[in-house]
Amino acid sequence: MGSTSSTTEPTGTPAEIAIIGGGAGGLAVLKAVLDSPQYKAGLWKPTIYEAREDIAGTWLPAPPEGDPPLTPLYDSLTTNLPHPCMAYTSFPFKPETPLYPVAALVLQYFRDYASHFALTPHIRLGIRIERANRDAGRWRLSLAGGETTHADLLVVANGHYTRPRYPDTPGIHEWVKAGRAMHSVYYRRPHALGRKLLVVGGGPSGRDIAQDMRTVADLVVHAGDEVPASKERIVGRGRVAAFEADGVVRFQDGTVERDIDYCILATGYEMWFPFLPEEVLSRSEPPPAPPLPTDLHNSTYHVFPLARHVFPLQERYPANSLAFIGLPIRVIPLPLMEAQARAVLAAFADPKLLEGEGEKVLARTARVRDPHKYHVFEGHEQFNYRDELYRLAARASTPVAGPGSIADGAAYTVADWEKELYDNKNVLRTLWVGIEQRGEAEQWLKGVGENGIDDWMAMTRKMLALAKKQNMKEEDVDGGMKQ
Repeated sequence: MGSTSSTTEPTGTPAEIAIIGGGAGGLAVLKAVLDSPQYKAGLWKPTIYEAREDIAGTWLPAPPEGDPPLTPLYDSLTTNLPHPCMAYTSFPFKPETPLYPVAALVLQYFRDYASHFALTPHIRLGIRIERANRDAGRWRLSLAGGETTHADLLVVANGHYTRPRYPDTPGIHEWVKAGRAMHSVYYRRPHALGRKLLVVGGGPSGRDIAQDMRTVADLVVHAGDEVPASKERIVGRGRVAAFEADGVVRFQDGTVERDIDYCILATGYEMWFPFLPEEVLSRSEPPPAPPLPTDLHNSTYHVFPLARHVFPLQERYPANSLAFIGLPIRVIPLPLMEAQARAVLAAFADPKLLEGEGEKVLARTARVRDPHKYHVFEGHEQFNYRDELYRLAARASTPVAGPGSIADGAAYTVADWEKELYDNKNVLRTLWVGIEQRGEAEQWLKGVGENGIDDWMAMTRKMLALAKKQNMKEEDVDGGMKQ
């Protein structure tokens, strides 16, 4: 990797850096700031503003109360990625941690991360930012309770698993109003909702909830584009076409299910930034591009136009003064957000890094036919993206990474072992569920991790050898759904 760290004392104007959100993205940005020579020289002052009573965002439990609830975290949630590749590159999980840890272990991981890197003194808990607008060339932050403060760089890391997305399927709103359906943001554990249930959504939460609910129902109908094959007390179906009276549900293939007692909608979430006013971020569909719009738009599916999925290319304020962290979808989020954090600080220190980025945005727009999928990454695209962010940051005329930071200021390159784990995540999770059910996890984990990543790769490759003997392939398994 090498090093491009500068031993020269950094110069520049002192700056306040405000970070909205104390979840995975906000913590990654805060650590990147504390690693910087600018912070160590007293030039940059970072503060996380977290509305809740503790850090960790989605991974911090809360009851299903409010509109919307504080988190969609349900009791049975485990990670759907093996933790060696899921972790921040700067901080692995502890040795002998289950390969796919439960939520409580992930919460403790974030607390350990904050403690290890001394992040806590820079975090203000229980502080909600009500509004962030431009005022005399800076960001004016209005906090709940009447306090006002200012920032030179505003980093938005509030996550996108809060405001539920309801489908526009005919009849669904009538079912919700009648108390016959709810969004999965309110789901916590299996409980009696009827003999025949419908779960809509083929993502990880939809799969987990379908598995949970079959323990309390005679039959679960699991509907969506990519639902697993039918199994005991679960029948897989395609997209829903209409919700009708008396528990009748019609599907797009023309088939019908009757006597549905209740429906849980695992249909995703809207991108939601309630603290950004219209003059900063318009709540609307962007006009067709090219050309790039002069304002920033939030379609609730994507924010546009954003350079590198981070920087707002518009004409109302400097593009390097506002950054969005964690918007990409179908990615390994924590290491990706570390890379975004490095790029954010580099562009803040050297605005010229963003010159010519508009052309790249237009090029991606031309490639991605559905604009709502602008932030969706396919295959290894996420790894190329991470590498590109580090290369971008390494070009900054003013270094923003010093000793102790990722790659020590140079361009980090995603390791092959990270890609290997990601490419086999579903097979590994399926195998791991079986290992835990047979009570074999302790013997598999004994001493693993004490010698770093080599231990974890030896264990997972042993698992993949078993998968090969069983002719188990990534495309044929259901993502490790609990049996």
